[in-house]
Amino acid sequence: RLLKMIFHRFGLGLRRTAIIGNQIIANQIRETLLNRPSLGYSLLGVYEHFDEKTEKNLSQKKVDEIIFTDPKSDEEGALRAIDFANERDITFKYSADIFATISSNMAISAVAGIPIIELGRTRLTGWGKIFKRLADIFGSLFLIIIISPIFLLVALVILFETGRPIIYKNERVGAVGKKFFAYKFRSLYQKYCTGEQFGKEGELALEKESELIKKQNAKNGPVYKIKNDPRITPFGRFIRKWSLDELPQFFNVLRGEMSLVGPRPHQPREVEQYQKWHRTVLAVKPGITGLAQISGRSDLTFDEEARLDILYLERWNIIQDLIIITKTPFVILLSKGAW
Repeated sequence: RLLKMIFHRFGLGLRRTAIIGNQIIANQIRETLLNRPSLGYSLLGVYEHFDEKTEKNLSQKKVDEIIFTDPKSDEEGALRAIDFANERDITFKYSADIFATISSNMAISAVAGIPIIELGRTRLTGWGKIFKRLADIFGSLFLIIIISPIFLLVALVILFETGRPIIYKNERVGAVGKKFFAYKFRSLYQKYCTGEQFGKEGELALEKESELIKKQNAKNGPVYKIKNDPRITPFGRFIRKWSLDELPQFFNVLRGEMSLVGPRPHQPREVEQYQKWHRTVLAVKPGITGLAQISGRSDLTFDEEARLDILYLERWNIIQDLIIITKTPFVILLSKGAW
């Protein structure tokens, strides 16, 4: 894969791709393909519909792939594009909607001789759920032991820099809406920390945070992210960049409140602003890392993050978890999307 990325950056082995559709998704895919040459795509163009004119245009080009972004709204064009692709040995891809993603995880049974289809939200049921929990217990214990020197070093620096408390308890929403306190190394000055842990000062800090969100929020949707946050200590900025502030969450995993891999947990006030489809991510325990974290971190919009998390929980398997865990340290080292 590394060799492929290098070749792609030099323009070798690129897949000549056409995007069909006049949707937000089409523009998102276009921007990604243009900004990330390492993915291996050479964009031939974006076409609103697959009609006679588009077919004639693409017939004159050497096309490797067609990506259709909204086949349901243009079924005639989609069928025409499929025929075009089949005749010329071209790969046909399309963006799946939420229902298509969910329906890929279904079980069929019979009741009174009638076939009944059950749409499962996730494969994390039965033995899958048990196996993942065992992996979380042994994995978190192993990692706590291995990185204990880092725990101690970070704790000492925080203590010498700004004093106690070292651990910040932040209320988050977990599986099926159950609330818990996520543990983090404190990265803010005490007077700016929110929550019950800090009493009346926590209430004043919440007002300050609300002001900063209005002025410096860098994300759209229910989740906020404050750019150039003045509340962060010098060492806090360092541990945030390298995700060291989240190491205490391995204890949340051990307690059964979180998992090693899963959607990131959000605060109750953020969850209250979720759209209905966003709430699908609450079907499983939140994770320390996840598919969204290795795919862009803070650079992703909330909707993009939610789509990746839904894809993860619908297609879950232990191999996927191992791949995500293996990729996470490399993403952290690149520090892309971290601030």
